[in-house]
Amino acid sequence: MEIDYNKVSRYFARRNQFAFAITLIVAALITLLGFFAEYAFSWFHTVSNLIFMGFGVFLFVFTILLRMTRNVPDAFIDKQYTAHLGYLQKRALEWLGLGKEIEESLLIFRGCYFRPNDRISVKIRRGADGFMRSSVYEAHFIFYNDRQLYIYKAVYSIARKQLIEGALEFFYQEVVSVGVSNEVINIRYSKNEKIPITFDQLEIVTAGGNLHKCSLHNVDTDILHDLNVLRWLVRSYKPAFINYAPAVIAAAAESAKEQADSAAFPEFGYSPEA
Repeated sequence: MEIDYNKVSRYFARRNQFAFAITLIVAALITLLGFFAEYAFSWFHTVSNLIFMGFGVFLFVFTILLRMTRNVPDAFIDKQYTAHLGYLQKRALEWLGLGKEIEESLLIFRGCYFRPNDRISVKIRRGADGFMRSSVYEAHFIFYNDRQLYIYKAVYSIARKQLIEGALEFFYQEVVSVGVSNEVINIRYSKNEKIPITFDQLEIVTAGGNLHKCSLHNVDTDILHDLNVLRWLVRSYKPAFINYAPAVIAAAAESAKEQADSAAFPEFGYSPEA
């Protein structure tokens, strides 16, 4: 599935409500003028009436239809966020120099990207469902084996062809903590309005105090599963992870996923069944 950049751009385009209202008012006035002009002005003929009324009705209907065709549903945007994940997974292997066999040991964390960035254009819109959406999405692909983690980071726009990417890797012994924090940022939503946006984010702290973050704005069951697996693996095997074979690690990951199916996640306010 390819990203429809044109349709997404229409979704995030600023709408001039004032111009829309004025156009409808003008169309209504022209229609009324055509209807009553013959009674108000003796020189106004029936043909002129019909022309004015026809033009007014056409302008009114055209404005409404144009507005309707420019409307893009929120559900369409939600699907566009994940349309690029398959392509990015292939790029992740290339960037990290890994073989396809490691794809079975993959965790993916993702969410809307709201922070201002000079390298990529970020546009924000409140959907019809009340949720804030961004034209930029963030994804971390974390591959693991019996010794270390390999991370490919991608920040990409779904409104235009823009991509920021990077890669890093570290041994389990270097992981200080894995957790989720809550962040609030104030953004300028319109010319006269600043609004706060609250979202969760994955945080991996490594030796030396290095912090690696990924937005988890749209937390779903898959992300909660992968977070539980990552925490479980690091917590259980960090002290002597090097002594465990890949098959044992895979079994541990599967066990953690099974636990996630029946677990509650009170720190997020979500549960897998929600």
